[in-house]
Amino acid sequence: MVYCTHCADYCPSIKDPDKGYICCGTCGKVLDQEIYTDEPNFVKDNSGQSRLAGSILTSIESGYSMSHQRTLDKGKDEISQIVNNLHVSGGDTIIKRALHFYELALDRNFTRGRRTTHVAAACLYIACRQSKKAYLLIDFSDYLQISVYVLGAVFLQLCQVLLLSDHPFVQKLIDPSLFIHRFTQRLLGEGIMLYQTQLYAL
Repeated sequence: MVYCTHCADYCPSIKDPDKGYICCGTCGKVLDQEIYTDEPNFVKDNSGQSRLAGSILTSIESGYSMSHQRTLDKGKDEISQIVNNLHVSGGDTIIKRALHFYELALDRNFTRGRRTTHVAAACLYIACRQSKKAYLLIDFSDYLQISVYVLGAVFLQLCQVLLLSDHPFVQKLIDPSLFIHRFTQRLLGEGIMLYQTQLYAL
């Protein structure tokens, strides 16, 4: 029994074994004409060459390929390593946010022809800017030991691919007050002088 829109009721169905049509047994309306098979069929075209008939349907279960998953795992490892070595606060939250950008970049084939470390660092930098973390692009380029211009180019291209060029956290200048605590601690160490300097600077 299949539902027929013409009869507006459940009707018995008739299947044509040769053509694969499923028709309504009452009115004869063709309800389904898709032929699915699990083996390839070949037909000859006008030039006499054989070609595959129909199209290949991927199953829902297959999802992404193993290569895609390996690339994603490699990106996650790079992001985690950068977070740990630069002591970026936020832990798993910042890693997940950066990994989300990395996955979007991977889906748009942005990782092709680029080093994983560069793309991972650019994604992490976007996540840091979005979270207002006190990190500059030069911090990431120093860690990776590459030119800040190379990493900056990857960052700008990634922003264009992800359509983030006009987003406020990319357009807006970084608030310098984010860096006061970090740089005063490096210059002065711990103590009362550190607290007073930070207080006056803010």
